[in-house]
Amino acid sequence: PPTRSGAGVLQRYLDTFDEVVGGLVEVAGPLVTTVSGGLDSTFLAAGLSLHCPRGQQVYGFCHSPLPEAGLPPIGRFEPDDYPYAQLMAEHYPGVLTVTALRNEARVHPLDAAAAAYRSSGWPGLAPTNDVWINAFLDNARRLGARLHFVGAQGNATFSANHAYASRHYLDAGRPVAAVRSALSGPGGPVRRALRLAAHRIRPPRPAGSAGSARTRIGLIGAVPPRGEGGEISRTHFLRWATSRINGWPGAMNPARAPGLLAADPFAARSVIETAASIEPFEWRRGSAGRALARRLGRGRVPERIRTRTTRGAQDWDAWFVVRSDLPRLVAEVEEAAGDELVRGILDRSVLDAWLDQARERPATGAQPPETEVVLQFLAAVRYARWLQIQLPNAGV
Repeated sequence: PPTRSGAGVLQRYLDTFDEVVGGLVEVAGPLVTTVSGGLDSTFLAAGLSLHCPRGQQVYGFCHSPLPEAGLPPIGRFEPDDYPYAQLMAEHYPGVLTVTALRNEARVHPLDAAAAAYRSSGWPGLAPTNDVWINAFLDNARRLGARLHFVGAQGNATFSANHAYASRHYLDAGRPVAAVRSALSGPGGPVRRALRLAAHRIRPPRPAGSAGSARTRIGLIGAVPPRGEGGEISRTHFLRWATSRINGWPGAMNPARAPGLLAADPFAARSVIETAASIEPFEWRRGSAGRALARRLGRGRVPERIRTRTTRGAQDWDAWFVVRSDLPRLVAEVEEAAGDELVRGILDRSVLDAWLDQARERPATGAQPPETEVVLQFLAAVRYARWLQIQLPNAGV
């Protein structure tokens, strides 16, 4: 059960995280890390910069979209995090350098996914991200690194919102803590009071519940929309914090980059245990979401990043590459849709409707809705075909 609160929470987390980072730095060789404009990766880059041995440097790499893609911001999302990553380099001059990863060669996402599964055997189910992940791993190997640093588990053990807090305390018979949680976090006093009332009268959703009948796309089956960081209850948070399933499964497969291992300090046992020991209301103490992460970042990351309320998009220019070769896109869809692997389970009308949108949408600007899902589907069919060939050759 969580027991840690008060003034010592921040220092305990910082001490634990720094101890993990310091130990990894000793064995990493050249320090190579991903850096975006988000709280998790910048906090990690800060930790590496603070522990970087004198005379060495930290090599950061940040995806940046092709300018010709003409990407506009959409809602709270910005298409390019590189300007924020550059702020980190300015914050640690002479220690941290940040290089933009741009798809100048216009590598197709399906080709990037194929390169990933051919090297690792792991399905390439994030084809748009695989474009820049492959480039990042290539740079890490070129620099001679033994570890490449990522902050994938930071969403759980560093910057989670713990929106379940009030319900957790009410169920535990701790009304004072429930009120404290409800009155913390984003929103004005009226919204906060309503949140407490809602937690009091609304039964919690079971773990894994979709929460609504809406699905992302009806290609094969329902895909439940994610909740706030996947959090539904205290139990669900603990499972999330200890899970090794995240957005980097392929990149973390050592077969994908022989001799190069992934290192995520946010996934270290001591960091997980520290995060689990912190009272949920401490995570929400502040006027903005991800409050504890913002407090921990004070002084370590630039204020523009620490107080940022927008989020970055890491792969929006993939649509520009895909749409620029429309004949290939049509051929890929036709070939996948006709594959016997999906016969009887694919709703072809949904795929055709998306393809009609794709034909009408220009290569520049925002992509049609569900483009990422369609590319994931196409990559999965390609992987399944490749696997059918590999298994007999492997004597399976």
